[in-house]
Amino acid sequence: DPGRADRDRLHRALHAAHLDPVALGDRALDQQDDARDEVADDVLQIITVQDKRWEVYRRGVDFIQKYIFPGGMLPSPTALRVEVAKAGLHVTDSVEFGESYSMTLRRWHETFNDRWDRVAALGFDERFRRMWNFYLTSCAGSFDGGNCDVTQITVTRAA
Repeated sequence: DPGRADRDRLHRALHAAHLDPVALGDRALDQQDDARDEVADDVLQIITVQDKRWEVYRRGVDFIQKYIFPGGMLPSPTALRVEVAKAGLHVTDSVEFGESYSMTLRRWHETFNDRWDRVAALGFDERFRRMWNFYLTSCAGSFDGGNCDVTQITVTRAA
């Protein structure tokens, strides 16, 4: 299949471009150079916190940073674009869809509780259940309230 090599390179680039809250930092985009060299564009999907809340958020430790993603930090849209530019990249497209992500979180919450017997059989206790219920529902509320968003950005090497 002549297109397979291109698809494989694109898959590696997209995989390398996945940034989660724990990975974002000064080195996050720099570590993707090898994969980015293989394709013209990367697509990143990142959860962000409102610009107006970011300065306070980044100086504290919230429930998610303490219990779900220890040491993690979400960027603001502006902070994300600054890091993208520092990495020598340019944003060519951006799509935000926090409201639909809220629905996804609510579905995960429902499914998690519907299948709790299976989860408990793996050795997880009620404390774990309460923690994940709080995490999933509070995140859904953050997206509903506009405090967080999910952004997919397309980046390319700056000229």
